[in-house]
Amino acid sequence: MTAQDGTGLLVAILPELHRINGEYPFEKEQRKIADYLASRRIRTIDLLGCLRGHGPETGLWVTPADAHPSVKANALIAGCVGAGIPSPR
Repeated sequence: MTAQDGTGLLVAILPELHRINGEYPFEKEQRKIADYLASRRIRTIDLLGCLRGHGPETGLWVTPADAHPSVKANALIAGCVGAGIPSPR
């Protein structure tokens, strides 16, 4: 569909939000996904780099019992994804 209507596809890879500040346990899996998408010429943004280094991981969670992205995490994600979207020509 995107080739037919001239739009592009951008896939954001959202990491599991535990242990992102140290040695992230799923880097190999994320790399595999990114490599597959690249082999299909699909642009990707790996959000791990956007979310690392912004304090304890728990600050990126909704609550200690719910590790979905918090308001802070969503703001960081939005900034990274927004920067990856090309301007209209």
